[in-house]
Amino acid sequence: ILRLAGPRVLAELDAVRRETDLLLDNLRLEMGNGRLVRLLCKMNFVTERDDGTVDSEWSETGDRYLIKLFRDYVFHAVDDDGRPVASMAHVVGNLNKLDSGSPEKVMLMSRDEKSCLVVSYSEVKRCVEDAYQELTSPTQTWRKMSFAEILGGTLSPDANIREQATRALESAENENFSQYVLSLTQELANESAQPPVRSAAGIALKNALTAKDETRQEQHSQRWLQADEGVRGQVKQGVLVTLSSENRQATTAAAQAIAAITATELPQGQWQDVIATLLQNVTSSNTGLKIASLQTIGFICESISPDILAAQSNTILTAVVQGANSEEPSQEVRYAAITALLNSLEFVRQNFDNEGERNVIMQTVCEATQSPDDSVQAAAFECLVRIMQLYYDKMRFYMEKALYGLTVIGMKHEDEKIALQAIEFWSTVCDEEIELQIEEDARDPGQPPERENYQFAKTALSQVLPTLLFLLTKQDADADEDEWNVSMAAATCLSLLAQTIGNDIVAPVIPFVEQHIRNPDWHYREAAVMAFGSILDGPDPNVLTPLVSQALPVLIEMVKDQVVQVKDSAAWTLGRVCDLPIECIQLDVHLHSMISALVAGLEDSPRIVANCCWAIMNLTEQLGGLDAETYALSQYFEGIITTLMRITEANVNENNSRTSAYEAMATLASTGARDTHAVIAKLGVATLDRLDATIAGLAQAVGVDDRLALAELQSNLLN
Repeated sequence: ILRLAGPRVLAELDAVRRETDLLLDNLRLEMGNGRLVRLLCKMNFVTERDDGTVDSEWSETGDRYLIKLFRDYVFHAVDDDGRPVASMAHVVGNLNKLDSGSPEKVMLMSRDEKSCLVVSYSEVKRCVEDAYQELTSPTQTWRKMSFAEILGGTLSPDANIREQATRALESAENENFSQYVLSLTQELANESAQPPVRSAAGIALKNALTAKDETRQEQHSQRWLQADEGVRGQVKQGVLVTLSSENRQATTAAAQAIAAITATELPQGQWQDVIATLLQNVTSSNTGLKIASLQTIGFICESISPDILAAQSNTILTAVVQGANSEEPSQEVRYAAITALLNSLEFVRQNFDNEGERNVIMQTVCEATQSPDDSVQAAAFECLVRIMQLYYDKMRFYMEKALYGLTVIGMKHEDEKIALQAIEFWSTVCDEEIELQIEEDARDPGQPPERENYQFAKTALSQVLPTLLFLLTKQDADADEDEWNVSMAAATCLSLLAQTIGNDIVAPVIPFVEQHIRNPDWHYREAAVMAFGSILDGPDPNVLTPLVSQALPVLIEMVKDQVVQVKDSAAWTLGRVCDLPIECIQLDVHLHSMISALVAGLEDSPRIVANCCWAIMNLTEQLGGLDAETYALSQYFEGIITTLMRITEANVNENNSRTSAYEAMATLASTGARDTHAVIAKLGVATLDRLDATIAGLAQAVGVDDRLALAELQSNLLN
């Protein structure tokens, strides 16, 4: 391969370098021209401007007047006889000196010859940049507008207006931070303002205090802490008052702003009474204030380290449980309280260690799963998921008394949000028990376990499994294939269940598969295939081998099913089969028909292609004939490569089908036996040809999307 490809690679590198040199030469010329054009544009934007956007005298005073004189010196020069000097050398030479900021001096004279100034080119350049920056600053356009109008501009459907308004806010923030946050607070608290404007003010206030980047976050925090204490006090008072507003957009924005301020001040030992104030609000008769305060507590718990809030866990928990109690008449208050409880679970570990307090928390959450409001139910099940993640060791009593039944009922709920969280609960149980099993396997013999595995999944198998199998049939033919739904969640949970309990999953699942694998209703047919594929990771290979041998002919046939969902699941299941120990597959019986089905699937829809490629990769990695003269895939090798090359000719990568095809070819090339080397050599030459075409294509690509697509293709080829 190296002998064939070596000369070609050197020729390609030489061509690339020549092309690069040419492009660099052209780039230097364009950069030179571009610099001068930008200078000319900036100068002409500024000089003699009188269009109403700036004061009429603006361009005739200060630095702008100096620019006007320089413009006259360059373009309106005359010789000793009064004739115009139309010299390109004079123009280009002066503009180059201006662009480079030369310290050389030049004498500028007014048209009436009454004024004469001696300045350096660098000083003129500074004047041009400052004047242009002042002219393009959003404060010029937006300075006369009120803060409400500017905030309204950030919500405009016009992208240009949004950008200008955002820049105006940034300018105001940088010019006078204290006045900026005060103005935002006033708009947020203004009951006569439009709700979207109030919300925008609150979000802008929050953004002035928070940032995703740690360095910027530290800068924002220090800026706030260094602000005048009186200003900070006014802002805090303003956002707290806004919580009692009847407008939900404003109260939500105020809650976020309070959380941002608290996240900055509380770690510094400041604003210690904010939690007490919010807890007092929770006991208020004002329902809106209770909801907003609970929402604020939730945001605070979400944004601040648990260690900082641990000291106040008792008071927070008391207020939250009170709001979530089944006796609370407002379901909105209960939802806000349950959400706040969800965000506070991590720092109430001490409360969970206390049996009495733990019972109250669990009772409150379990009662919330029976709320007449679907949102409260979904939030309660989400709480149970988080509780299981954090406090598995303390869940035995509650599983036996309530959670087995509650979660199975929740999985059957008509509202998908509730069903998804109930399914996630059992996926979390499996995750925890898989982790415990890994710890147990790694434990030295005779060493006592640090945590006990209660085997909740195995105990609940008879209740949970039938529900999961039923939910597998709830596919939606029109749903987006990337959209998470009940059927996909059930398949994931079933797979985790198989990994958790191993061989015990096989006996109850196989009857479902046998009953529905040929069902006329594609929902049941696809569910049967998915159920079989989902249990292949976990049970002992010796248990799976006879089942795989029996199922393979049907699975191979189903790759050609009329329904794309069934074909997709069948191809995925074949991939799972190929990932099993190779002894599970009777190669002399099934290999030919399996390869035929997979190659046919390569020319199907993109989602089928990706799964077929994955199956081929798993198969060739297991059969791997790298050091052998031949291997089981040798007779099919050229046909597979030819098909993969053909489908990668299309300029699309839907569902990562093209990437998967290139990965499959790379895997085949790296695992092929000696008798496939001739095909691999041809593949290498063809790959270089395609790489050559992409290099030429980059020179012609005009859009960013085209360049990104070519770069992605090059990455695939180089792999």
